[in-house]
Amino acid sequence: MPDRLMLERLITGCSDDAFDSGIVIDANLEPLAGEGSPIKPPTYIGGVFQLGKRWASPDDEHPTDIVVIDNVASQANRIEAALRQQAAALGLPEILLDLSGIENLPPHLPGQISSWQFPHRVADAYLRDSLLEGQDFMKSELGRSLFAATPWAAGPLMGWFPQALLFGFWQSHLGKKAAQTKSARAWSSEIIGWAPADVTSRLAGTKGDPLNLTSDVEVTSLVDDRRLWEVGVAAIKGAKKDRLSEIGHGQVPFAGSESALAGVSFRSITQRTIVSFAELRKLSLGTGNGRADAAMRALLVAVGLHGHSLAFGRGMALRSGADLRTTRHSARWLGSTADEAIDLAAPTTQWAWSPRQPRTHVLPGSLSTGVCGAGSPSAQREPGEGDSSDVAGALLMLVISAELLMGTIRADPDGAAVTGKATEAEWPPSPMWLFSALVAADGTGERCRVTSGEELVALEEARPPMIYAAGPPDVVHHVLEERFVVEAGVHQSGTHQEYVGKKGALVRPGVRAAVRWPTVWYLWPDMETRWADAIARRCARVGYLGTSDSPVRLRVHDKVGDVATLVRLDPDPSGDTYIRVPRSGTIAVLDAAFEAWQRRGPSVSRAQFPAIDHRVAYSNGAERAVSPIGEIAAWLMLDRPVTGRAVSRLTDLFKKAVLASHQQLFGEPPPELHGHGSDPTDITSPAIWRSPTPASVTDRTDPWSCSVGTRSLIRLRASRPVTPPTDCRICMDMASPWASLL
Repeated sequence: MPDRLMLERLITGCSDDAFDSGIVIDANLEPLAGEGSPIKPPTYIGGVFQLGKRWASPDDEHPTDIVVIDNVASQANRIEAALRQQAAALGLPEILLDLSGIENLPPHLPGQISSWQFPHRVADAYLRDSLLEGQDFMKSELGRSLFAATPWAAGPLMGWFPQALLFGFWQSHLGKKAAQTKSARAWSSEIIGWAPADVTSRLAGTKGDPLNLTSDVEVTSLVDDRRLWEVGVAAIKGAKKDRLSEIGHGQVPFAGSESALAGVSFRSITQRTIVSFAELRKLSLGTGNGRADAAMRALLVAVGLHGHSLAFGRGMALRSGADLRTTRHSARWLGSTADEAIDLAAPTTQWAWSPRQPRTHVLPGSLSTGVCGAGSPSAQREPGEGDSSDVAGALLMLVISAELLMGTIRADPDGAAVTGKATEAEWPPSPMWLFSALVAADGTGERCRVTSGEELVALEEARPPMIYAAGPPDVVHHVLEERFVVEAGVHQSGTHQEYVGKKGALVRPGVRAAVRWPTVWYLWPDMETRWADAIARRCARVGYLGTSDSPVRLRVHDKVGDVATLVRLDPDPSGDTYIRVPRSGTIAVLDAAFEAWQRRGPSVSRAQFPAIDHRVAYSNGAERAVSPIGEIAAWLMLDRPVTGRAVSRLTDLFKKAVLASHQQLFGEPPPELHGHGSDPTDITSPAIWRSPTPASVTDRTDPWSCSVGTRSLIRLRASRPVTPPTDCRICMDMASPWASLL
């Protein structure tokens, strides 16, 4: 019989010194009409479902077709809606936006909007553009405290927008000079339909008319007010020709590609929910009281669990034609040493916000005491003290495992997701993704709370790790459908959402990879053991890799686990797979990127910090032909043979781009780049810029052109296949002095 989840265990598990990862809730669902009955998944732009493939079990040889029935963002909104209905009974904070003073408010819109309904939670423009007692909200005491709050000083957010801390927010609409505060979701939930019977069938039928009117009869109607219409041509000011079917009369058949997709029957329907303690550990009230911080996090978990029960513990109506009920559910506590089944029945301890008048606009006097209750601070350890229960006392190596808790990852390797042209997610998750997550987990310098930051320096200076991960046959990539989401801003006209003054914004989510073997291992064979505990503390604060809907559990070990089914990737200068890794100086670049983000927000991109994209060659042990032309400084692949004149122009442009980038980022280029002073007849001298001759481009005996001697500065693919990787646009020897520029 699983143990009931009690308050004290939850507080302990969320503390700074704990290594518990979180809670996983799994549920089997079925349509109200019975197993196998069709239900309606959501449709996206173009009237399509979100299709994909996933492994229901690692024991399955092949992935199963799936359809996303309810995505992560939608699940969060349903929990918020359920909590809003119980806000008064639970004592949850709520801010109401009063719309009663708006003239000509359409009757289908509500007269009030709750803060539990704000599309962007605390970051929504509803708050920014509202008034509180006749004063601009942002100038009020409450407004100033909310917009100044951060995840590490989260008292005002805990007091008024706990949902923002649980489900995430991003202050992206305050202007470039304002803080771009953001916090990732700690709660992820998704409903998946497995093995759909048919995803192409469409509805067919006829909308009837008791009067049997002919739908194609021409009429004259006013588009803005269809109550004004007449048969035939009529003198109605501003009207135009129309048909009876457009004003709601007549029999209207529907079929073919213009009709809606039909419901889908599934072999099974499941829901998985992840509560990440690791992500919650990044939150603090900012008072220095560790016990109060742990209690705050535990309270967020309890509120989320209660909302989950309200939203999904009974029959759920997701949308028209999508009514489900839970037939079985289970919960696991992801412990530091082992997982354990738990019972999520209501605890005996009453969970509630501290009593106060609902909907008041006065902040509680003491958030740390009022929200979390009094308590002695937990024992504070100095960075490097204590130990993770999963770390042996005398490590001969450093091993980190990354378990994808959803079995999927959405990680954009080169920033192409926003273009809609990305076709693959990054796999395996690069050591650079891992390192960036560890940096964000506890910050650097003065931002460090539980570590000194020295362990990051040790990691960036270490040699690239070995990687064990699922091989290509055990990974499937599927492009996520484009969708419209509610914008944070408020508009005067042209709106079409059910929210006043809101428009829809196009979002391209990118590509998600589903993995048969969802654990990746990273092995540093020569890391000093003294850094293990500090790295373990950072791992205990990493809730996701890639994007926040890719929850992960990171753990430190003294040896690699069972990797018999995985592919081993080793750093190898002659390898044909190029993977991003940190190097000395990466922390400084990430700090610069973070500071730029705080100043300029979304206008900052990783492309502005090319030194982050540092790649080294890896191999999986397969035999490779050795190129006879020597060390490769860089190569640029073309998709067809070109003339020597074209290569000359390309080389010149390539040279100018690299020299200009170096001048802008680092100052005067060295001789190794500009070639001045080099002897062009000396093949051992530093590389110089020279394009190959036309003969070398088209010579079928040499598929690669090179600029000079033993150092190839530009290599162009000719008419036959070649050994170097064909899935990269630019690859280079990262030990070269110009490697960071491309």
